[in-house]
Amino acid sequence: MIKRSEGFVSIIASNTLRSLKRTAYPFHNSLSHTHFQRNKGCSVHCRLYSTDHSQGTNNSDVHSTDTSNKLLWNNGVPFSLEYRDIYFHQDGLEESTYVFVNANNIVERSSDLNSNLLSIVELGFGIGRNFLNTQRCFLENTHTNPGKKLVYFGIEKHPLSPVDLETCLNHPQFSQLQPLKTEFLHSYQIHYNSWKKTCEQNNNINTPQIWRIESSNGSVICNILVGDVNDWIHNLDTAFKSESATSGVQIGFVDVWYLDGFKAKTNPVMWEHSVFSQMFSHSGHNTTVSTYSASSQVKRDLKSVGFIVEKRKGFQNKRDMLFAYFPNVQSSTFLHNNTLLSNSQSVCIIGGGLAGCSAAWALNEKGFKVQILEKGDSLGSSGINAEYFFFFFF
Repeated sequence: MIKRSEGFVSIIASNTLRSLKRTAYPFHNSLSHTHFQRNKGCSVHCRLYSTDHSQGTNNSDVHSTDTSNKLLWNNGVPFSLEYRDIYFHQDGLEESTYVFVNANNIVERSSDLNSNLLSIVELGFGIGRNFLNTQRCFLENTHTNPGKKLVYFGIEKHPLSPVDLETCLNHPQFSQLQPLKTEFLHSYQIHYNSWKKTCEQNNNINTPQIWRIESSNGSVICNILVGDVNDWIHNLDTAFKSESATSGVQIGFVDVWYLDGFKAKTNPVMWEHSVFSQMFSHSGHNTTVSTYSASSQVKRDLKSVGFIVEKRKGFQNKRDMLFAYFPNVQSSTFLHNNTLLSNSQSVCIIGGGLAGCSAAWALNEKGFKVQILEKGDSLGSSGINAEYFFFFFF
């Protein structure tokens, strides 16, 4: 039921946010901003504003935005009309720290003297809060290992306009990120403007690109992979090689995965089995995964591709979240992240079981010379003669 009076829309439905997408938006296809307040029960009261700013407005919550990514705004927090989900909660920085930074032991990984590289891939870059929060943590804990690098890849299909991104990061809860925000936003705007021109020339609003942003005197590198998650997750090696050609960093596998896309119910592509399969193929010793999601389907799919999956206490009032790790990592303790390897090095794997053979195959695919030490006369569970495997890998 919809009642319209004096510019307000009252929407009553069993699912308020879904109704907001289904009822308020079709009446105003050109709208980019709606001030909304969720009341008790199932009623949502919305104040609708036109995107024609020539008429002016006294509402400080309305500003220019990219119309290709239509958003609703409430006290500086954007809501995606396409995915019917918010970009972050009012305590989004604390959530980022709990779900991603702390869950994946970023403090310990950053200070680890046995490694000179920390590689992270995020699915759903959004406003960049997880990147900036990780960068902050990394810089605070690498003073004992000044040569260490953080190489971050964030996949994002709909990058926010610089104006919208700055509005998000100006939210009071992100004040701790202020020292890092300015440098990031400057580079982001340059890439965004160039990308928009390319999109117009190609007549394609989602032209894939890599936006490389280097900061903190070269110790932190962020590559925003603009485009569809399925395209980029199947072409991560292209992004890795591009970074290698620029900085010389060789990424053997991904150390940490952040899964922070919009919820699976409205953004199923981000949570598909094929995505998790590619994640596993780019993972290795000490790789960990975390997400705010506690979906049973996500848990099953992560398990089915090979990850060990645990349910953990969710952030604040959320009951559960998911944490996963590569089979040879003990979840209860921090194990050293991989060192920076070049493809000319050889690797010796002790133990020729399924895990050992899988690791050998993955490393061989990356160009490493692999040797397996196994006391038995067969490898894996199939009973295939060891000589065959040595012939295969060499």
